[in-house]
Amino acid sequence: MANVTVLVPMYNVEKYVSKCLDSLISQTYKDIEIWAVNDGSPDNSRNIVLDYAAKDSRVKLIDKENGGYGSVLQMGIKKIKSPYFLVCDPDDWLEPTAIEKLYNFSLKSNLDLAVGDYYDVFVGDKNKHVVHFIKNITPHKVYTEEKDIQRFSFGAVSPHAKLFRTSIVKNIDLPMRVNYTDFILYIYALTNAKRVSYIDIPLANYLKDRPNNSVTNVNPSRLKDHAMVWNGAFNQIPIKNENSVILQRLYEAVLGNLIVYSLYSTDYFHDKYWKYILDTVREVRKAAPILKSNFNGSIVNKIIMNGLLNEKSYIRYSRNYVLYVSKKNKLRKTIKKIRSKS
Repeated sequence: MANVTVLVPMYNVEKYVSKCLDSLISQTYKDIEIWAVNDGSPDNSRNIVLDYAAKDSRVKLIDKENGGYGSVLQMGIKKIKSPYFLVCDPDDWLEPTAIEKLYNFSLKSNLDLAVGDYYDVFVGDKNKHVVHFIKNITPHKVYTEEKDIQRFSFGAVSPHAKLFRTSIVKNIDLPMRVNYTDFILYIYALTNAKRVSYIDIPLANYLKDRPNNSVTNVNPSRLKDHAMVWNGAFNQIPIKNENSVILQRLYEAVLGNLIVYSLYSTDYFHDKYWKYILDTVREVRKAAPILKSNFNGSIVNKIIMNGLLNEKSYIRYSRNYVLYVSKKNKLRKTIKKIRSKS
């Protein structure tokens, strides 16, 4: 059994997976196993992994029927026996010392979750852009208080440069055939972690703008995914005052869902996606007492919160928020257009 398992979810990534695997087998920390999970991919990804496995026994191909990103994470987490694991998407790659730094840091500080910075990489751009995880988190400090740990939820939720203690997420439940399930993984991990820390060193490379990337290619059908992922996270978080920070993060994610809807819906309030988005507003009202008692924001945001969390007004406030964001976005585009002509 290796000390660290790396999960590589694969679906139609034959153009990218070699670079990912090269970065993994070249890690300075060698006691790892690399699980490339073929999620029913119809392209040549599977054969590429088999070539690597023939040369390096740490590389293992796991075949499964197509079930989406969440199903890969679910299956992998249930089977992992290593004390720690990391997720590396197949179009991304790690810096050579990434696992060594994360693992040694976790071992030294007895961490449940270690988080690092990463690079944003764009096709055709030779420069790499450092993404610092989050402000107001002290690097190398071990956080043990629940509310301090939950502040990590306001940083990047993607799996880049994150090392998880396997035991804290063994009971996670992830939906199938849904994108963005790494959000659930991260939120769930923070709710169960007792010791968390941050390394302010870029350890992973995130290819931001490849074709068919689920993050950069949002379309109306993904609105349902956003709502289902939100529900998947919210329904696994106990609604209690000790979780007030992470519940605040989930409330802000509801606002995010409304914003995404305003940007990508082509038929406001009449399409099939509005129901899913509105369901998240309806669900978050379960945490209304905790959210209101711990609110610390502007008067305007307080009015919006009170409206969205009110049984009689949440539908009206949800509609008005979508329309407000839409008008604001159109105004921004108009100003940008005028400035470009001047």
